[in-house]
Amino acid sequence: MNIKLPSASGRKSTSYVPRTVSPPFKLITLVVALALTACNNDKATRDKKPAIPQAYNVLTLEPQSVTIYNDFPATIEGIEIIQLRPMVDGYLEKIYVPEGANVTKGQLLFKIKNPIYDESVITATAAIKIAQADVDAAKMNVEKVRPLVEKDIVSKYELDAAQYTLQSKMAALEQANASLRNAKTNVGYTTLTSPITGVMGSIPYKIGDLVSSTTSSALTGLRLFRVKRKTAPGHVQPDTRRHPPG
Repeated sequence: MNIKLPSASGRKSTSYVPRTVSPPFKLITLVVALALTACNNDKATRDKKPAIPQAYNVLTLEPQSVTIYNDFPATIEGIEIIQLRPMVDGYLEKIYVPEGANVTKGQLLFKIKNPIYDESVITATAAIKIAQADVDAAKMNVEKVRPLVEKDIVSKYELDAAQYTLQSKMAALEQANASLRNAKTNVGYTTLTSPITGVMGSIPYKIGDLVSSTTSSALTGLRLFRVKRKTAPGHVQPDTRRHPPG
């Protein structure tokens, strides 16, 4: 609001004096502003949509058995090393187990081929049949001479000779049986099995190589391993279980 005042020289002049706003007017203005702000906040609160709950995956815990593995420093040593050598001469026909494989006692490892041993079995079998026939003939001769001696038709010398012949034929039969057993043993040596449960060693021979009982290198070496596990500083507990190297 402007107010006109007269000048000192008698001339009319115009000046403006600013009007001061009274304190009650400021208070009213502040109250109105606060009321408008509160109304806007209430409207925004009413317009805001409620939050929708979010779904989460739920895991159900159940007790179960698990295997726990422990690592220990240990050393592996061979407690038994067996060199497998052929007992007969022949050609290496088959190798059934590769190097480094685990083998069990009695498992077939090698096959050696030599027809001589098979022929020896056939020959010994035939010799037994011949010897058995000779024994039967000698028994018949003894049974024929005995009654003649009892009747004094022939001398006792004839009976003794017949009995000696029978004993000789029976000895020949035993010899033929022994030859058959020996031939079968040699045939058995042509197949080599594992004497222990362990690990197959290196094989310096190939299929078709000539091997014999006098060769310097063994067919292979079988190893039985034992693990020594450290349970405390300065103390070693042996583990008697069999383990392959690895």
